[in-house]
Amino acid sequence: MKPAFFFALHSFLFIGPTLGQGVIEVLNANGLNAFAAELSTYPDLIAQILGRNDVTVFAPTNAAIEGLPPTKTYKNHTLSRRQTTDPNAEASTSAQLGKQPPKPDTVTKKRQISGAVDLPISNYMTIYSFLENPQFVNLGVNQPARFISNEAARPDGQGLAFLEVVTGNGDVVSQVQGPFKFNRGIIYGVNSRFTLPQLFTTTMQAVGSATPFFNAVIAANLLDKCENSTGITIFAPIGEIGSGLSPNAHIISNFLGYTPNLLPGHNYTADSGALINITFGPTGDRLVNGKRLVRPNVVMKNGVIHFIDSPLDGSLPAPNTTSSSAPPVQTFTSAAADTVKIPLGIAVFTGTIAALVLHGIF
Repeated sequence: MKPAFFFALHSFLFIGPTLGQGVIEVLNANGLNAFAAELSTYPDLIAQILGRNDVTVFAPTNAAIEGLPPTKTYKNHTLSRRQTTDPNAEASTSAQLGKQPPKPDTVTKKRQISGAVDLPISNYMTIYSFLENPQFVNLGVNQPARFISNEAARPDGQGLAFLEVVTGNGDVVSQVQGPFKFNRGIIYGVNSRFTLPQLFTTTMQAVGSATPFFNAVIAANLLDKCENSTGITIFAPIGEIGSGLSPNAHIISNFLGYTPNLLPGHNYTADSGALINITFGPTGDRLVNGKRLVRPNVVMKNGVIHFIDSPLDGSLPAPNTTSSSAPPVQTFTSAAADTVKIPLGIAVFTGTIAALVLHGIF
């Protein structure tokens, strides 16, 4: 039999006894004690976990947490000093927790949407985190921060693929343990904390490969829009861009275009009025007006930036007649709010069920 089968069978047998155990018990049982201690200090987060059955925990390893300043004992738990002095510590912990979005009453498959092409299975998954702190999230009322994960092949080609998660500033966090089942979901051990989403300026400076585009945004007096608009998607060309570039041709306002939301076969309307067309390239990657996504899904406070290999200007002329812009939408709601639009038919493979299927546990 294939090694992956034995790995999956071993994982299933290993986590079997933990199916009825809580998150803290399973974290401790699998050597993720530092994050268990950290999470235990936030009763509100524990209560949120207990109120759901679809929670995914991305627990930094002890080594990742011990890389922080020295520890001290607090309420019978060993905590990093950061957790007792940093006012944003709870935001950092909540970012490590994911959940599924509410399901629409009726689900339209991607292939049923008019104009869509047949789609291969995507490894990209949207993680709807517990993070709603307005210092780091401006996606709409009661809208949580999102991160995007992808199944990556192991360097040796053996065993199951592992998860990589793109977090704030484009920092990538990798799975190093798990998955481990607990009574409200699953746990992955990861090699680092998620970087919290930052403002557009901070994110662009951290990535550093699209300075000419950033300067063009400033010259066009669009910095405030890119920093503060609620729910925005930006396609930022890297390197030199030449003269006459229109930043608005690379921006879609009021749309969260994370990779799972960009439907090949559809046109989206940029703020300039130009069309942005999504297609598949020869290797199955998404192309934007034929341009390659070289660094997709870099999350920021108010949306997402995709870094592309060259400008979009002139790739697709603005339409003279009415044409399809964005597909029908449904809204993700939390409490009584529904402000950020997400295309119908997006297969958002988040939370417990998708992760268990991907890893052969069910």
